[in-house]
Amino acid sequence: MPKKFITQKERKIPVVASADVIVIGGGPAGTSAAVSAAREGTQTILIERYGFLGGLATGGLVIMLCGGTSKGNPIVGGLYQEILKELQKRKLANDEELPTISPEGFKLILDEYMAKEGINLFLHSFAVDAILSEKKDAVRYIIIESKEGRFALQGKAFIDASGDADMAKWCQIPFEISPNLRPITTVYRMGNIDMKKAMNFKDSPQYTKKMSEWSEIEFRPAWEPTLNYGEAWMDDIFMFYFNPLKIKDLTEAEILGRRKVFEMFEHYKMNFPGFENASLIDTAPILGVRETRRIKGQYILTQADVLNQTKFDDSIALGVGPNGVFAIPYRSLIPKKINNLLFAGRCISVEPNALDYVRVISTCIAIGEAAGIAASLIVKNNCSSTEVNIKKLQSLLQKKGSFF
Repeated sequence: MPKKFITQKERKIPVVASADVIVIGGGPAGTSAAVSAAREGTQTILIERYGFLGGLATGGLVIMLCGGTSKGNPIVGGLYQEILKELQKRKLANDEELPTISPEGFKLILDEYMAKEGINLFLHSFAVDAILSEKKDAVRYIIIESKEGRFALQGKAFIDASGDADMAKWCQIPFEISPNLRPITTVYRMGNIDMKKAMNFKDSPQYTKKMSEWSEIEFRPAWEPTLNYGEAWMDDIFMFYFNPLKIKDLTEAEILGRRKVFEMFEHYKMNFPGFENASLIDTAPILGVRETRRIKGQYILTQADVLNQTKFDDSIALGVGPNGVFAIPYRSLIPKKINNLLFAGRCISVEPNALDYVRVISTCIAIGEAAGIAASLIVKNNCSSTEVNIKKLQSLLQKKGSFF
């Protein structure tokens, strides 16, 4: 019988770089955190497991940016608006209330931001562990794995924007996982569509009737035009009962998602006017994961907070809920126990029923921007995350055009 465990010999791990602020995860929250930290004059490292930045906004093909406005008015400012305007200037995004972006264009602009701000970027690097101080109250090193082997990065303040709150596991920080996680999505794109014909049908009275008929063959189309002629963004593959923290579940979801895409592709060609000669362009290289670990932080943002639009003295970002604009407190970024660590993105301290309003890309960028500035204050003032001067943090955010 094979052994249940093996013992690996102790080995020395080279410390290959150090910085004031180290960010794990190069998605919307992580890139925003890294840029905002660097702009405050703190040396910054950004670790990303893929070969590009942008996370679900690029590799996940989630190219419609929701949550940036409410009733036509912007509620997410700062770095989000800056990036969006740069995309629009280069014709890599439209000026709709829910902007559609070019995922490749977004990758390019984020690369440029990294170079401009002098951020030390580690692509193709998988963060796998953290080394704590002797008192177990602060992070000292991040361990990364790559094709070169295993290395350590030394930092003073850390931001977990992994989406999965990986640092919570490594640092034994309280977190929770819902028993019924939100579904995983495989997003894809189709081309060679007669868009005028397709849109006319989509806007016609017959469409609702057809949707009811199609449900019997499990064809529930959901798509929008992209910036490219005759091309559509497809978001109609939902896979339930998978845990994105398990290798087996991720493997099965990848395979199932691709099979479902081809099934949907055939349904479109056979049933949807305008798609008769359509072609399948690509499937997203990153699965659309909505939920995994969420930390139990200094404050848990609740569904009631979202619905009642609760005000917070330490608000650092805004989001859009069913009843309008709600605030996100800085305390929801702060874990328990570790004093030089912040979280950003969908893994912050939030109730499951409030998560859907927090995890959208524009809101994650706003949270990341606040986390980056807060991390720089931790470094500059040699203080803990709970000792950050909130008024100073808010003042810096306000100067950068953020709303909170």
